[in-house]
Amino acid sequence: MSNLYLSIRQMDVPTSQQLSCDDGRSGDSDSSDEFSEIFFPTPEHYREFRAGMRERTVDSAAPEIPVFAESGSQVAISAIQALGMNAAKLGYLYYCHETLEKEYVLPSLKIKRQFEMNDCISLMFSQCGSLSSLSALRLANSAMRKQPDKLALLVLADRVEFAELRYQFSGYLRGDSASVMALSTSAGDYRIVEARKFADGIPPSYPLWKNEDYRLAEQLMSDHGERLLQQALLLHGRIDYVLCHRLSNAFCQAVAAKCRQISSEFYERRQWADVNLLGNDPYVSLRQLEQEREIPEGSKLLLLFAGIDFGVGYLVLQK
Repeated sequence: MSNLYLSIRQMDVPTSQQLSCDDGRSGDSDSSDEFSEIFFPTPEHYREFRAGMRERTVDSAAPEIPVFAESGSQVAISAIQALGMNAAKLGYLYYCHETLEKEYVLPSLKIKRQFEMNDCISLMFSQCGSLSSLSALRLANSAMRKQPDKLALLVLADRVEFAELRYQFSGYLRGDSASVMALSTSAGDYRIVEARKFADGIPPSYPLWKNEDYRLAEQLMSDHGERLLQQALLLHGRIDYVLCHRLSNAFCQAVAAKCRQISSEFYERRQWADVNLLGNDPYVSLRQLEQEREIPEGSKLLLLFAGIDFGVGYLVLQK
């Protein structure tokens, strides 16, 4: 992907709110409601979930995580409006999400209608965990190569809504965030070197998982992440910065250990370090890195993505 450039234009991580220890969802709920069987197929699963939440908060205050007050697509619309650009002239809109929205109109079409993008091709990417933007970038590279004069927006937006869960066993709690990035074949802040996904070996039937199933998947993810780092090193030479998805403490520690082996800097963001911001997570780290220091020209950055129920992947960027 040598002719596609990416620039972060808007990043929105909302104000943190305390998470209720009762259920770990984003709203009020009851264990006997109609959605419970989706996430708690048996009373045993529900008890294990509640026990995990109590264990997290017994010796500390309720955790704080960023929470949107409105849907992800509505936040994305506000972010695009803040750009002040003529969105009607865009050639492509790639909308990526991991969580679900209670909307009658698909989020990508909602944005297209809002900005009257009559000649814009809008596509939505989901059903691949936190790796949806990697799929979008691979397609964007192919599409925009044939129409190099076109511009595109890559939009990532997630809001964890009932009946989804913010709690995932020993993983970091899941928070809300949104971003808008510009894609161009002529110029940008970063040249996209490669986007790669690896999905294999994750135990099936995610809603039926218990703690031991999560631990197994977490170990597989760590192994795959280390392997991908080694592959990236062989393919692209030195990697200056590794920005790891904040999936869980164990996953991040495994990646950090591998970074020490290959002499790459493992960057850990200061804000929301213990929050999983889903598909937007490594991009949030990139924005914080940009704010903290000047990244030298020619530096290579590897953004490592992870979705516990899907797999791992990376995006290699060059400044």
